[in-house]
Amino acid sequence: MSQIDDIEDLIRRRPHLTEIQSAEELFEPDAYQQKVNQQWRKLLSDRRVTRHGKVGQVGPFTYTWGAT
Repeated sequence: MSQIDDIEDLIRRRPHLTEIQSAEELFEPDAYQQKVNQQWRKLLSDRRVTRHGKVGQVGPFTYTWGAT
């Protein structure tokens, strides 16, 4: 199973996770956001996930499965 597959499975089960939360879930104790950043960008560009939040907003973006 690829890292993207793991993220897809995780976001389907636990919507509204942040990138760091997904990294913690998949890579504990070596979790850091950069481990999953590229995969999240790929999922976004393929319109397989939706990002929630606004640029400049306090707090990180969250993600849900599927495009809006």
